Amino acid sequence: DRKILKTIIITIVLILMIPIIAVLSGFLLMSLWSWFIVPLGVPAITLAHAIGLGIVAQFCRGSHIKDTNYSGLIAENLGFLIGCYFTAYIIHIFFM
Repeated sequence: DRKILKTIIITIVLILMIPIIAVLSGFLLMSLWSWFIVPLGVPAITLAHAIGLGIVAQFCRGSHIKDTNYSGLIAENLGFLIGCYFTAYIIHIFFM
């Protein structure tokens, strides 16, 4: 059936997006940390530490997904990450 095939493809894409979003989130956290926290005298963190901290924060926050439109959720997540990065980058460049 087409519906079963579509479900399988969506599931595979979602599974593949999890590590991609984790790495992008980790990169964002690592960048923010180095721009805004390291100047305060705190040691820098690696990408692995940033990914781990992001996973811990997500675990503590819990999951509040109410919508089953997962492709929209992925797009929203990616848009949020990109928006955060560029906003922080502008602040870092002009105010630091």
